[in-house]
Order: sequence, then C-alpha cells, then structure tokens
Amino acid sequence: MYVVSSLDFLIEINTVDGLNITRNTHKTIKKSSSNSFIEAVVSPRSFLSRSPTTRSQFCENYRANILGFHRAGCLLFVDSDNAPFKLQGEDVLLLEASQECVDDI
Repeated sequence: MYVVSSLDFLIEINTVDGLNITRNTHKTIKKSSSNSFIEAVVSPRSFLSRSPTTRSQFCENYRANILGFHRAGCLLFVDSDNAPFKLQGEDVLLLEASQECVDDI
C-alpha cells in the first residue's frame, strides 16, 4: 500500500510490484521511514494549462476506482484490479487537473 500526496491530493494505490514515479523539475519525491509513504510535491503552475478529464475517462485511463474526495479536498483512489501501477510525472499533473471532475463523498 502506497500513498502519494501532492499539494492538494492524497492518492492511495494498491500495487503488486511497487510504485514508480518519474522525477522532474516540478516536484520533489521523498520516502518516509514509516509505512512506506512516498510523497510527491507538484508545482501548481505545472498543470494550470491542462484540460481536466472526465470521471469516466479518468477511470478508464488509470484503471482506478475513484472514491471521491478525502479530507481537505484530497483525491483518493485505488487501482481497481490491484495490477502493477506506474505513476509517471504526467499522471500526477493529470490527477490534479481532474479534481473538479470527481464527486465529493
């Protein structure tokens, strides 16, 4: 079980082979000593120009069940089939752009 947090989101992903995050100049990644947390901090300016995807497109593209917003407007989802899940830099930006397309729970 891994948790990736950006400036506005908490993303929970079940994986088989672990989590791979691409480094770039817009975010920093660190792994805590407890609970195998991985934190990815993304600059808001890096996704402002992106068009948000729809809920159905997001679920299809990422094979994810979007559970809705967690505390403080965080986006929470888990991989629907527990398949190996690779989260790349572009995906992090897309997740942030998708905030307005997810219903609150």
